Amino acid sequence: MKRLTLVSTSVILLICVSQLKAQDHSSEKGKQNPDGSYSVIDQTATLPNGIKSLYAYISENIKYPKQARKSGVEGRVFIEFVIDKNGQMSKYKVLKGIGSGCDEEALRVLALFPDRWSPGKHEGKVVNQKIVLPISFKLGKNTDKNGDKS
Repeated sequence: MKRLTLVSTSVILLICVSQLKAQDHSSEKGKQNPDGSYSVIDQTATLPNGIKSLYAYISENIKYPKQARKSGVEGRVFIEFVIDKNGQMSKYKVLKGIGSGCDEEALRVLALFPDRWSPGKHEGKVVNQKIVLPISFKLGKNTDKNGDKS
């Protein structure tokens, strides 16, 4: 039903995950952040049902904010969070937002994500890993600012 609502309003949400690759950031590999987490590690955190389960969850649960739709606001919200040693997501932070309620909605939906991650490892030890997730908000071509199809 929620999926039909998104389709019926022609709201298209594009979601992509930014994954850091150790070979591209060799100087950052194994470097601990001030909060004790790592950004670039040997084995990144994973989800039991794969990253597609996160995509599906966000697609089914995110709501395009009315103010953003009314104002025609589109763009990407970059959310940083930590996957702790127990696989829980925490310490959510908007790194770059677009306003009009989109930043808050991205935070809301991620904070409610029910699945536990398999934590990341570095040098054979389970570590806290910092992840940045860009969430795109894009109105469909046939959607007016009230969210109605033309």
